[in-house]
Amino acid sequence: MKRIVVIFILIINCLLLSSCGNGSLIMDTELRNLKNEYDSLVERKEELENELAMLEERYENYPEIIADLKERIKNIDTEISDTYSLFSTLQNDTLKGAVIVTHYLYDEQGWFFKEEVIVDGALGSGFVIKENSSYYYILTNNHVIDSEKNADKESIYVYDYNMNQYTATLMFTDSKYDMAVVRINKNSSFESLKVMKLADKNPNKGDDVIAIGQPQGQVNSITVGKIKNYVSIANVNYTVIYHDAWIDHGNSGGMLLDINLNVVGINTWGGENNSYTNHESLSSPVEKIKEFLKSNSFTV
Repeated sequence: MKRIVVIFILIINCLLLSSCGNGSLIMDTELRNLKNEYDSLVERKEELENELAMLEERYENYPEIIADLKERIKNIDTEISDTYSLFSTLQNDTLKGAVIVTHYLYDEQGWFFKEEVIVDGALGSGFVIKENSSYYYILTNNHVIDSEKNADKESIYVYDYNMNQYTATLMFTDSKYDMAVVRINKNSSFESLKVMKLADKNPNKGDDVIAIGQPQGQVNSITVGKIKNYVSIANVNYTVIYHDAWIDHGNSGGMLLDINLNVVGINTWGGENNSYTNHESLSSPVEKIKEFLKSNSFTV
């Protein structure tokens, strides 16, 4: 009997031991699965944290970037408005101060019926520098109204921005400055002309400038550029403005303006080379304009 009991106990122990072994295996598998899931979650969390950090780093300056872009757009809007206002003023107001100046020399030919024949002529530009109740006074270049040829008669005509014609009278001229002043009668039938203001001082290198004149017969041409330098030339004994606002034959005597539309120079030389890479636009500075006027006791 005892033997049977012992055998039974052994069988039960074996069964218990077998059951416990399977349970341990099940527990190990579940733990491994949980551990793997935990590790996966930790890894995913790190990935998300890294992604978040990258996004935060990328976007943290966006408010400043957006504000900067808005400010730049605002500045461009202001520049657009200023540019439109500038060219509107140039077109509708400043051009009233610009004129064409022509000079013709005539000889009388024929025995019985005398006929005036043009033997020489020049076309240039000019601008109004003074007015009174009767006259407008025009500044232009000496070489526009001067000629080395002798003739029986000569005439100077001025045309305003509407191409109204005036007969001009030479007041004074000076080849040393290559400047001259002519006078025209006011005409109540024509629209009033604008007197241009002379700037207080010469422009600086890098300043924006505007050239107005009649190059190659183009009426009321407006070009824009910058002061590149001051240079010496053989034509005059002072340094002149070298700028890159396009001028050509016919611009002689035309005004060079700053962005406030004050006269900073008189365009006198240039247009010898019609390539943009090799083009010279040369102007006498406003201080020399004033010096020329003062030397002839002329006040503006």
